[in-house]
Amino acid sequence: MSVNKKTVEKYIDGFNKNDHAQILSCLTEDIVWTVFGHFRLTGKQAYGAAIENEDFSGYPVLRIVRLVEENDTVMAEIHGETHRATGEQVRMAMGEVFVMRGGLICERRAFVINLEENDYKSHLECCAGQDTHFNRGEQLRTRRCPGHWRRQRVGSV
Repeated sequence: MSVNKKTVEKYIDGFNKNDHAQILSCLTEDIVWTVFGHFRLTGKQAYGAAIENEDFSGYPVLRIVRLVEENDTVMAEIHGETHRATGEQVRMAMGEVFVMRGGLICERRAFVINLEENDYKSHLECCAGQDTHFNRGEQLRTRRCPGHWRRQRVGSV
């Protein structure tokens, strides 16, 4: 496994252990963190403050599904769950882009999708990935269970 992938695994492991020193050790001083649709921050100090988020309790459980690397970029598919300060459980699927420099993360771009109760499991059980249909030369997707596409036009075939 490459140095970059090992760094990303160590970083995620730091969240799973609630080890902020381990998390921060994986970052450059000028880290840029973007969670699309939510925030963008710069610098290790701001990053450290952001992971101490009082809107959540405890620490997340994150599972890396896959890592893909090209040049100085590692992309990760991650599934996770955490709890809001109110006790509400939050499940999510994430697409993460880690831009690396010298074996450390210098930029993290996160695409986070909050999941309803067992969206991912429901899709696998009821649809088995067969949610694409064709009709009159157009590709249509049909919503068959919670969390799936409603019937909509997605383009011509």
